[in-house]
Amino acid sequence: MNNPLHRSSWMVTVPLAVAAGAYLLFFFLPGRRANAKIEEELAEKQEYVAGAATVAATLRATEQELERAQAFTAAWKQNAPAEGSRSLLFGKMHELAKAAGVAINRFEPKPVEQRAQLRGFPVVIGCTGKYAQVHEFLRALESHPATIWADTVVIKRPSETSEIVECEISLVIFANNPELSD
Repeated sequence: MNNPLHRSSWMVTVPLAVAAGAYLLFFFLPGRRANAKIEEELAEKQEYVAGAATVAATLRATEQELERAQAFTAAWKQNAPAEGSRSLLFGKMHELAKAAGVAINRFEPKPVEQRAQLRGFPVVIGCTGKYAQVHEFLRALESHPATIWADTVVIKRPSETSEIVECEISLVIFANNPELSD
């Protein structure tokens, strides 16, 4: 026997299943993919916003470091000897030696060294005196406002019994390069 309810339930169930499958294929799954893509973009933007705080802190630290570097450069340029003041600087070195009590027996300026941003005035100084006097002369050179780089410092005693030491210093005095225009 044919049950009309059984046949009519299939007539309702099959179209509902087809409608549910169509909804799943054409609306739900594409919407789910779109939502997943939007969620991924949102997560990326949240990471960017979270990283912005560290970028801002890094930027502030870099700006402070730049300010310190600019202040150092300005102070250095103020104390750097000019091309014409080279003889004055050499005279000041003689004064420092005299004040320390050492005798300069060799003072040999070398040719000027041109560098990208700087100009170097190499000098070889030979002096004699007691160790404490030579030490004081080196300390005075080091504390001079001009930038002085000692390449080599050789201190030796001429004899075991002598209180006098001989010192030879090879140094470079750095100056601003006037050929640069900034």
